[in-house]
Amino acid sequence: MAQLETLPTETLLDIISCLRGPRDVRTLLNLCLTSKRLWMITQPFLYNVPAYLSRLKSLHIKDKLKMRHPTMPEVVDLMCLPSLKEFSLAFCEGNGSGCPFFELPPGSFKFSELHLIRASLDATRLTNIMRACENLEVLAYETTVPWDARRRVSCQFPAPALLPCLEPQRQNLKSLRVDLDVANPIAIEKWHRCPQYGSFRAFENLKHLEVEQGILHDFGNLPPNIETVTVLACDYPVYDMMAGLAEYCKNDFSRLELVSLRPKFPPASGLLGIPGAYAFNDLEDDDWFREQYRVGCATLDTIVNDVNFELEVECDGWEMYQHGEL
Repeated sequence: MAQLETLPTETLLDIISCLRGPRDVRTLLNLCLTSKRLWMITQPFLYNVPAYLSRLKSLHIKDKLKMRHPTMPEVVDLMCLPSLKEFSLAFCEGNGSGCPFFELPPGSFKFSELHLIRASLDATRLTNIMRACENLEVLAYETTVPWDARRRVSCQFPAPALLPCLEPQRQNLKSLRVDLDVANPIAIEKWHRCPQYGSFRAFENLKHLEVEQGILHDFGNLPPNIETVTVLACDYPVYDMMAGLAEYCKNDFSRLELVSLRPKFPPASGLLGIPGAYAFNDLEDDDWFREQYRVGCATLDTIVNDVNFELEVECDGWEMYQHGEL
């Protein structure tokens, strides 16, 4: 560093212009701290944003090469745009040769909403992203890596690693959607064998949560100020789960307004505890199944009869029951 100070300003500018902030931000910051002269020369390069991008507020990128192109590390530069409010990246594959490690100083990412769709990231990369965010309020993370292929080809973080990864944004997050596609009754027959996230109780500002049924396990793990809950891949029996929530709500979750059950496999016979595989037309063609379905809906309806929140089951069969068509 001392030798750099002796160089003419023109030469220093040529050298420093080869550095790219934010990817080389650590090097640039070190130069800034070396001397006042280097600070004055280096500072303009720290966040050198093209004028035509400086006011961009929303950016959506779909990389069908799954982070294998050599230019993909430059996506970090775009994520650091100063006016960016919303950023989404589809096909973010951590095993891709071009996938960056997202190692940036805290506050580098100004966006408050982040969507990582069809993603497969390890815990280190996701943690780095969370640390680089200044104030992340909305996060959606969805993976589509087949369950039986994960151990062979994927770097996807396991369910228990989620909450430690989110710790840097624990006080900021208001809305969280996570679908790791692991809570599947076909792959994991017994609910208690599903991997678990753990407790969201420490996420005091989290108001909207969407997670898989099998990974949530206990509604007592919900954040204290939760307003809406969407239970994804809701294909395990829900009677005990909803009865437990109704009991919790007697003393907790005073702000809870809506619980939405979203089955992955219609006609939602799994969440009603009806064994076997059925199609929606079985509600018309199979009298036994139709009666079991009606009884199941009535049981669920009774469980939530006195609760203060609204229950929504995203299935036509539940709508038929509510309209007296079963």
